[in-house]
Amino acid sequence: IEDGYWRQAYGVLPLERELTCHSDDRNGTLRYLIGESESSRVSLGPDQDLVLARRVACGMSRLDIESILLPREISPTRSVQLRLLDSLNRGIAYGHVEFQLAGEPLGRTHANRDGDITVPLPEGDYTIFLLLDQTPVDSAPLTVGEADQQTPRLRFPNYQPGTLTCEVTDSDGEELPCKIQILGQHGTPDPYFGPITASFGVRNVRYSRDGHFVQNLPAGDYRLLISRGPEYDLAEHHVTIMRGQHVPIKQKLKRALATSGWVSADFHNHSTVSGDNTCSQLGRVLNLACENVEFAPCTEHNKLDSYQSHLDRLGLQPFLSSVTGMELTGKPFLLNHQNIFPLVERPHTQNGGAPPPDVDVITQVRRARAWDDGAEKLIQQNHPDIGLLFFGNQTEEGEFDRQYAEAAELLDSMELHPIGDALQFADENAFDRPEVISSRPFAWLQLLNQGIRVTGVVNTDAHHNFHGSGGLRNWVRCSTDAPAEIDALEMVRNIRSGQVIMSNGPFPQMKVRAAKAEATADIGDDLYAPDGKVTVSLSVQCANWVEIDTAFVLVNGRPKKELTFTLKSHPELFRDESHCFQTKVSLELDEDAHLVFVAGGRDSTLGESRGPEYATHKPIAITNPIFVSLKESGFQPNRDALGQPLTSKMNGND
Repeated sequence: IEDGYWRQAYGVLPLERELTCHSDDRNGTLRYLIGESESSRVSLGPDQDLVLARRVACGMSRLDIESILLPREISPTRSVQLRLLDSLNRGIAYGHVEFQLAGEPLGRTHANRDGDITVPLPEGDYTIFLLLDQTPVDSAPLTVGEADQQTPRLRFPNYQPGTLTCEVTDSDGEELPCKIQILGQHGTPDPYFGPITASFGVRNVRYSRDGHFVQNLPAGDYRLLISRGPEYDLAEHHVTIMRGQHVPIKQKLKRALATSGWVSADFHNHSTVSGDNTCSQLGRVLNLACENVEFAPCTEHNKLDSYQSHLDRLGLQPFLSSVTGMELTGKPFLLNHQNIFPLVERPHTQNGGAPPPDVDVITQVRRARAWDDGAEKLIQQNHPDIGLLFFGNQTEEGEFDRQYAEAAELLDSMELHPIGDALQFADENAFDRPEVISSRPFAWLQLLNQGIRVTGVVNTDAHHNFHGSGGLRNWVRCSTDAPAEIDALEMVRNIRSGQVIMSNGPFPQMKVRAAKAEATADIGDDLYAPDGKVTVSLSVQCANWVEIDTAFVLVNGRPKKELTFTLKSHPELFRDESHCFQTKVSLELDEDAHLVFVAGGRDSTLGESRGPEYATHKPIAITNPIFVSLKESGFQPNRDALGQPLTSKMNGND
């Protein structure tokens, strides 16, 4: 079992029975065969034994494993040191090579950053192939004999890359974490720096902790997309790399959004520590910082862990704040996955001192709430079946059994993604469309109308590093704009109180003023408006790669014509120098109402800078509500189910 990029290999040699292996991108399974029937099962009677004996070895490559498990008596294996050189006698950093003996492949391995390799080889005459994107681009001969020899210098005369250097800063010339996509043009293929589990070079993307990097590239034409999440404009460069040529790029990234008082956050990410993927945790942290996510708790499956060592190593404390947390992962899938933070890590204890999962949803959520002696924390419901969680199953009499209601009442926030269908909420008869009424945002609006307040959030749930983090984010109100100064408990309280904007790019703002009460409310606030007359101020900011054409306010979950704006109907309100949308509207309410602002682009997509997973998604943002009451006694819900039955179970929504 070999992972060439991470230079790790494992071998299992059964001594008495046959063995089969099946591996996919998450699991490897070994199956021992019993007898000629190829069955993996055996029945044992009283006083009977079954012995499965095997040898296990680990190393950096298949070559290491074979030298341990399959010693060659006729041609003994020797440890050979090699140095890979390009046509200019430069070490080929992290060069990927394949060894062939007498035309038969023996294995592959990578060099280190200086182009050096140490590998066990039997004697013989070899051809060493230099691989680029898994394809041989050049070869060199090698003879391994009995006598000791100096480190052979393998020169690949046809490999002469050019060198690209980038220096990316902010408008003031300060270092800036960023993401650089390198796209081949005019027949030049995209480069491949590493698999989706890698850290600094992931497929055709380079992540830089400080905006600086040096990259060798084959001769050809390339397009560079330099980005740092939705608060910054996208920069584009076209370059031609010649053999042996150095091409320098300097770029100042313009900050496009003014987000003072709000910090960007992702509350749900994973790495190899979670056990269901092999993604580098260092790469996860770098991915988050380069996408300008400013707060990200560590949320591995069923283990308490921290990003702190990676933040220290990369020097990213000024850009990214984190806290110890976890995803408490039980069953059923759509009910018993909760992210919890902050928690106290206890080294050298089972799972770092994490609460264990439970087969009972209520027990698991109760346990989470009580953990660490009941210390204050946020409990977020991940990818929920909203109907089942809040209302339960429907009885024959048409009532709901609310079997999980006690757990639902202990939740602070809930994931609502995917949120793209919410752009349809302003359409006539939208709430009759199956894709709309089966969406989580629609079910959330129904909850709000029943008086159930739970903060809506969106997260990437990233399990890889190829544009893994950054495609979805939350903006959370915060008393500081400096990530290093973020107080995790302030974040918990502000999330719990609904001071959250959900987005994949646009940054909306909504303020509601009640003139008679001389008071103004922001997202997540309650407002008393005794005469029902309010002024709603709306704005949306977008970077140069985000285009919106629709903005509307939902009042108790329903659109209002006077609060619905499109580029076609109100072109004067869209895209001036500082905002892509801005207006102020008077509204008279005849009942208590919660107001939710939705903005997005129905005729646009996020584009290439988001990577293939999010490129075709439409830009959209949704605020959490402002609650307006007409009586001093406080907000009273209207119980409107928006023309549909309250959902008892989501239909296939995972």
